[in-house]
Amino acid sequence: MNADGDNQPDIKSAFIYEQAQLYRSLFERYEVDITWLSRLISSRFPSRNPRILELACGEARILKGLAYRGSSTRLSGLDISPRMLELARSLVPDAALYQTDMRDFRLGEHYDLILLMANSLSHILSREDRRNVYDSISRHMGTGGLAVCAVLTSRGYEDSLNTPVTMGECSDSRGNRFEVFEQSRMLEEDTIQVDWYFQAETSDADDLHNTFTLHCFQPGELAGEIRESGGEILETLHGFRSDMDFWDIHVYRTA
Repeated sequence: MNADGDNQPDIKSAFIYEQAQLYRSLFERYEVDITWLSRLISSRFPSRNPRILELACGEARILKGLAYRGSSTRLSGLDISPRMLELARSLVPDAALYQTDMRDFRLGEHYDLILLMANSLSHILSREDRRNVYDSISRHMGTGGLAVCAVLTSRGYEDSLNTPVTMGECSDSRGNRFEVFEQSRMLEEDTIQVDWYFQAETSDADDLHNTFTLHCFQPGELAGEIRESGGEILETLHGFRSDMDFWDIHVYRTA
């Protein structure tokens, strides 16, 4: 989604979402958030098979991980990218998947747990648009339901500001391998530009580049927005494990 509020991703960001397999390959081994979520579900819903909805689910990495761990068999996800959802349907065929905008969705369903993970909220630059996201979550929250929202704070970009850092390796649908680097720069006090550079490891593949603009959350900012939207924060963490202190993660319920 772009800063002007259009229903399509910013053209600069669209590349990585069109290249769904490339995105999946880059993050498919990242499981620390799934491990944390599965423990949360076990503790908060010990005797239930909760209905779970993930906003901006992408290629369904998290939904697939929760299904594999037996956290729930009632999984749903929404995303604005048809390419991401196409891949998601192949990974979690039993999930209900919707192509829609997380700023204003009306599914006619209520859920026990609504997830907004993987820094997805940072793509919403407007505070008003983020408020619409929180309102959409509230409309779909079931009785006794919870929401989990996780964003990278400004601490998460300190290492890559103006200096490339290695993210890892990935491959595209043709098997071409890439080494991936990230570099960030501040555009404004609360806005950051992130560049991903995909360096091809073979001569028959081209190097790739993706640029996107994110809202740079300051520590505590997300909590303030959740409270302003009527949410009651039940739990706050600053990382999915002790050595990851650059996240703001909030478990909350709506009024």
